[in-house]
Amino acid sequence: MTGGVYRQVEVLRLERDPHADMHAPEQPYRLTLWDPETNVHDPEQPHGCRNLSGEEVRALVVTGQRLLNEAPQTAAALDVLRERHRQITEEERSPLADDGLTENELVRAAVAYATEGVVFAHFPLLTWPWDAAGFKPTDKRRNLVKAAALLMAEIERLDRAAGGAR
Repeated sequence: MTGGVYRQVEVLRLERDPHADMHAPEQPYRLTLWDPETNVHDPEQPHGCRNLSGEEVRALVVTGQRLLNEAPQTAAALDVLRERHRQITEEERSPLADDGLTENELVRAAVAYATEGVVFAHFPLLTWPWDAAGFKPTDKRRNLVKAAALLMAEIERLDRAAGGAR
């Protein structure tokens, strides 16, 4: 707890252990603590990593699915969370990288996706803050999911800049 604000910085990450055949062939997966702000984890730390068997992974997945199914979230909300995760893991847009975007780049990118096909043809590219090749609109719903995830990234960035998460 810092300054009266609780802050979660590590999440669990499940992945195949590339070295399991050498040290734990019966447990080919590992569960690691991962810091989403720096996009790193240290699997060498004993407190930060645990190898799992296939049966343990299946039980973990079933539990996770049950928790997701019980959560009062709509398909749209889940899609936005998945898109934000995709942006971090596949587009390498970590929160640490987002912290360097202080000229409303995330908001402008969200506006570009949200207005694609709604306003005159060149408007989205006028608001797009990066190279035009990075603007990849698809259908209206997918564009709105991308826009919402970019807005979520900006809100998270503002929260970090203010000294904590809400």
